[in-house]
Amino acid sequence: MTVTIDLSGRVAVVTGGTRGVGAGISRALLAAGAEVVACARRPPDRPVEAAGRTARFHAVDLRDPEAVGRLFERVEGAYGRLDALVNNCLLYTS
Repeated sequence: MTVTIDLSGRVAVVTGGTRGVGAGISRALLAAGAEVVACARRPPDRPVEAAGRTARFHAVDLRDPEAVGRLFERVEGAYGRLDALVNNCLLYTS
């Protein structure tokens, strides 16, 4: 059984969206048609791509509330909306 999800015109932010599971989530959303903003503290080794589309990357330290606010201001400025947030990150302090 194949499930097809059409997210064309939707905007998604994926925290930790540049490596591992997060990159997989970003690719799945791209393949479904969503505009994807992947954020992490460091840029990906290579762009996160799927279905001929590329996620937009923003460097953000999610431990910094002001930086998080700026991220969402940029998303609103670029897209005017946010439809999905995938919080795929492990926050820890030492």
